[in-house]
Amino acid sequence: MKKIIAIIALTFVFSVTVSAQEKSKNAGITSTSSVNENNEVRVKEYNLALAKEAAASLNLSESLRNDLTTLLFLRSDALANCKSEDEKKLAFSKYTEKFISGLSKDQQNALKSNKELNAKLTVYSSK
Repeated sequence: MKKIIAIIALTFVFSVTVSAQEKSKNAGITSTSSVNENNEVRVKEYNLALAKEAAASLNLSESLRNDLTTLLFLRSDALANCKSEDEKKLAFSKYTEKFISGLSKDQQNALKSNKELNAKLTVYSSK
């Protein structure tokens, strides 16, 4: 009789322990996914602000501004999927070339003269 009660007690203890561990594991996953979501929101806001700043400084048309916004989002996704710094630099330069090729000569000169905006759009930094 004592053995049966001991077996039931041990089974109960193990099931409670497993349940508690699953809850703590799920809490860790939730906090990690919320950090990723917050980071995605910040990247989206940054890209939108950068496109707006470029549109104002370079006198971009609405369609070119939309294209720039799309390129910035694609560039962010590509950088997030790259494994090494060299891959990130290559992806960054690829999207930079695409953006600059869509600008007129006057817009390219305006971009070059605006050092801060030029650095944000065309210079890779590993921050």
